[in-house]
This record gives sequence, C-alpha cells and structure tokens, in this order.
Amino acid sequence: MEGFPLEAYPPGVRPDDVPRWKQPEGDLGAKMEGIVRQALAGASAAICLGADSPGRPAERLEETRRALQGGFDAVLGPTEDGGYDLLALKQCPEGLLAELPWSQPSTFEATKLRLEERGLRVAVLPKWWDIDEVEDLERLRQLLQNEEAAARAPATAAVMSSLDSEMQ
Repeated sequence: MEGFPLEAYPPGVRPDDVPRWKQPEGDLGAKMEGIVRQALAGASAAICLGADSPGRPAERLEETRRALQGGFDAVLGPTEDGGYDLLALKQCPEGLLAELPWSQPSTFEATKLRLEERGLRVAVLPKWWDIDEVEDLERLRQLLQNEEAAARAPATAAVMSSLDSEMQ
C-alpha cells in the first residue's frame, strides 16, 4: 500500500493482500462505523486499532481474540486519558458510534455505555496509553528502546531512532 513501509506489515503479510476501503464522510464515529461494517461483511468480527498507540503489546490483541471467541460482542481497550486504543465488534448497528464525545476524558465511558445500551456484551481490557502530547513522545522513545516493543512497531522505531540521531 502506498505510504506504508514494508516493515509496517506483519511477517508473511503482503501489502497487496490487505483489503482497503474508502473512509466514509462524517465524524470519527461515522468513519469507524463505515469501516467496521465493511469489515464485518467478510468477517465475524472487526478490530479497530488506534494508530497513536505504537508498541501495543501482542497480548492485548490475544485478549481481544479470546474475549470475542468467548462470547463477548464487543471489546474496548481503554487508555489512560479516558479514550481507547482498541474497539472490536461482532456487529455494528446503525448509529452505534454516532455523536459520542470524541477526544474527551469521557470517550471510553460514553462508548462503553452506548454499547451496553444497545445490548452488546462488552469486555474491557487493562488500560494502555496513546500519544497525544509532546511528553508522550518521551514515553514512546523509552518503550521503543526495548527490542520486543520495537519489533511490534518497526516503522515507528525507525522514525524515532532517526529523530534521536538528528537531535544529537
């Protein structure tokens, strides 16, 4: 896929094998709903991952898979700032993510409540973190010094290393 380095793909995954969909119009909720519905047309579940959480532990995805296979309809991965870095759904009714308070300290709670109000059984993962502020970059830099974490986000690790070199 143009714009993504090969290192951004998991081993054995070819860029041409990754489906791509046009992002719908609207706010973040409308965009996520549209993409999730397209994914669910060909799969039993869809997992949305925030791009601002590089280095996410592989166990986080494994816990998500287990929850979905274990009977949950949705999985939310809260972040320390009140949002979330992961949303997995087995179904996505119209308006499920409409008019939620995006990028707010209440985003996770509002989304969880909405899912539950729509009758979905929701699993909640342990908190993780994302990159929103300049200070978060230092935390990311420290995380990526760990080889295992850097292997989970090789393109991000390469960029951070390059930036570190330029600043020295």
